[in-house]
Amino acid sequence: MRHRGQPITIDTLPNTHERMRGTYSGETDDGVPFELYVHSGQRRAGGNDLMRAHIRSLTQGRPMSSADLHVKYDEIYILIGNQQRKDIRVNPNGSYGYGNIHGRTFKDIVVNMLEAFGPKPKIAPETAAPTGPKPF
Repeated sequence: MRHRGQPITIDTLPNTHERMRGTYSGETDDGVPFELYVHSGQRRAGGNDLMRAHIRSLTQGRPMSSADLHVKYDEIYILIGNQQRKDIRVNPNGSYGYGNIHGRTFKDIVVNMLEAFGPKPKIAPETAAPTGPKPF
């Protein structure tokens, strides 16, 4: 793990990320370490965001305001074991997703990602078939 953050467990994960800030580290019941990084804020609008704001202000018949120069963003990612970071997106309807993994709440997406990317338990090999003549 890269950083040691505030300790957190699966049971204490909130339903939304909005009150979380910084790095959180924890471990599942199976012993898989994970780390969450949550940062929200505002940044300067880039070219695409500025163009959208300009078009929106033109359609509404008003000049661009200073509020159009900044956009709100959420940076959320999870580190599971020694794997690379996996960015979690916040959908417009308030749900969360990563690729084809979805969750209605923040806790759901973290649990689903831990199940999908955590180490799988090893299955014991089946007992070998008796050696003898092959049945036809």
